[in-house]
Amino acid sequence: MTTDAVPDFEFSMMQLADSFFPTGMFSMSSGLEAILYETGRPDAAPLRDRMPQLLETYVTNQLGPVDAVLLSHAHDRAAQNDLGGIVEVDQLAHAMRTVKEARQASARSGSQLLRAVAALQPPAAILTDYIDAVRRGDATGSFPVALGVASQTIGIPKEPACVMFLYSAAVSIVGSALRLGLLDHLEGQRLIHHLATTVRETGRRSAGTPLAGLWQFDPEIQLFQIHHERLRSKMFLT
Repeated sequence: MTTDAVPDFEFSMMQLADSFFPTGMFSMSSGLEAILYETGRPDAAPLRDRMPQLLETYVTNQLGPVDAVLLSHAHDRAAQNDLGGIVEVDQLAHAMRTVKEARQASARSGSQLLRAVAALQPPAAILTDYIDAVRRGDATGSFPVALGVASQTIGIPKEPACVMFLYSAAVSIVGSALRLGLLDHLEGQRLIHHLATTVRETGRRSAGTPLAGLWQFDPEIQLFQIHHERLRSKMFLT
């Protein structure tokens, strides 16, 4: 703790959660672009009205029970300097991403995150070892696993790291909605604000969930992510 009682890790959290941090998260709509094109309507109001429910489902039925749980276990393995355990969690994260485009985007963003964090300060040995494993092809660099390892090595505790991840992912989706013309800035901020309790509670649950407790149920979102892969022209990577 610093002398003014502000946790040292809070600045690191703000830096990693900022869309300015070079992970490429801003280039992902998580299927939202495909949903808009699928409707084929010039009036975006129906989809705009669905945004709160879509975001809630994405956080509680996919990002929380899969990605944030994997992040928490990667964080644990990094604290134990267990590279084999990290690779195991990484491979599981890759397998749980059922949509090819989403798998590839997660690996790209995770690799970018690892490089950026390693450049901030002399990297911890476990971070370097994981980066080497990704380079060798032993691991994919899946984003939630990369964030779990990176968070542990720069001092961000596990539960705050899970909350940070869920917040960043939600902001990324809202940002894509803004660029697609579905929302204005104030509507986007209201959406993020209304997700606060969901993000906090989901992050807390995820940090305490065993690896055997992974689950996801978001068939509509996954179908639109599959549809996005087949779009001939698109603004976003996912």
